[in-house]
Amino acid sequence: MSKAIERQLVGLFYGVAVIYTIVNLGGTFIGIPGVVFLAIFGVTVVYLYWQTFARTLSKNIASLLTFSIPLFVLNVSFSIEPINTGVYWVLWLMFLIALIKIIQRLNQADLNRILRHVPYMLLVASVVLYIVLFPYLTYSLPTKNSLGLFAGATLISAMSIQSLARKGLVGSVALFILIASDSRSSLVFAIGIVVIYLVSIARMKYGLVYMLAIVLLLIFEQPLYTFFEDKMLKKELYATNLDQAIESAQKERTDLLIAGWELFKERPIEGFGLKTKYYEGRLALTPGAYVHVHNGYLGTLIETGLLISFLVVLFIIKILLKTVRLIVVAPKRYDKIWLFFILFGFIRAYGENYLFFNIGNIFSIVFVFFCLVLLLGGSRLSLLPLRK
Repeated sequence: MSKAIERQLVGLFYGVAVIYTIVNLGGTFIGIPGVVFLAIFGVTVVYLYWQTFARTLSKNIASLLTFSIPLFVLNVSFSIEPINTGVYWVLWLMFLIALIKIIQRLNQADLNRILRHVPYMLLVASVVLYIVLFPYLTYSLPTKNSLGLFAGATLISAMSIQSLARKGLVGSVALFILIASDSRSSLVFAIGIVVIYLVSIARMKYGLVYMLAIVLLLIFEQPLYTFFEDKMLKKELYATNLDQAIESAQKERTDLLIAGWELFKERPIEGFGLKTKYYEGRLALTPGAYVHVHNGYLGTLIETGLLISFLVVLFIIKILLKTVRLIVVAPKRYDKIWLFFILFGFIRAYGENYLFFNIGNIFSIVFVFFCLVLLLGGSRLSLLPLRK
């Protein structure tokens, strides 16, 4: 891959981190209509496709088209909103093909340079979204979950930074935004994954440091509990303590899952159509409101039906098995943080409305890119760069 194209790709990802965050996630708050994001996404796809244009199709791309085109036709044919679904399928397939072409032209040195930029891309997206949402941080907003997702991913990816000063700075900003987002799940899972990662690379001589950290955590447990209790009680005015507020939030998510499952049973085989908004306005919990089910797996099942979701599950199993195997068998001289990043993505998909098809933000694009590298990189590309 030429240095010019590599720089263009990195520059494009930074542009996605800023523009997609403002237009797609922040558009509601600053009055940008959804069609603007669709147009920008289309331009991005066309640009990537033009940069990677080739007359001959590789084996991987040919296989992708062979499997996906019949599913695309089926999903569009049965979709409640066929035009919406058709446009998104075309853009998604073009985007995926462009990423595959890029991966085929990468070498390990190119990939390592791209990986070094990922924490800063995610940091930029987190800061931009925090600025957009700042006037609304005292309200309960679904977009704040995206803010927590970005910040959590930034915190995890910060572990890949070699400079301790930059790692501390990026990690501190990410942690601040993560706490401000009120996203308990992202906070717990991001910190949990960072702790597991640090333990997995620790030498025996650092055991005392980790023991000390645990002691400090226990010492400050009650102040932290009180802090989050105060924050949540401002949001959940009907709750009297943190446990009650958490129970209320969990009940709301459970009710959304139940309502989503009832919708799935209406069209279990064919689904409602990829990216259709029709089903969101029919959730029994919030009739008429465009609230998604807050679960990427159930959302995919509702939109695509059993036929496509079955193939998605096969890909998920393959990616997870390879990720876990590499985490277990790879020597400590290799940095495993990007494998933990993939695990974080699959875990958070349970509480967020994204998976492979929702690529309207920098986190989802990086997540899909990593999954493709893991599947297609073979012995040529690895998400396990050597630790320095």
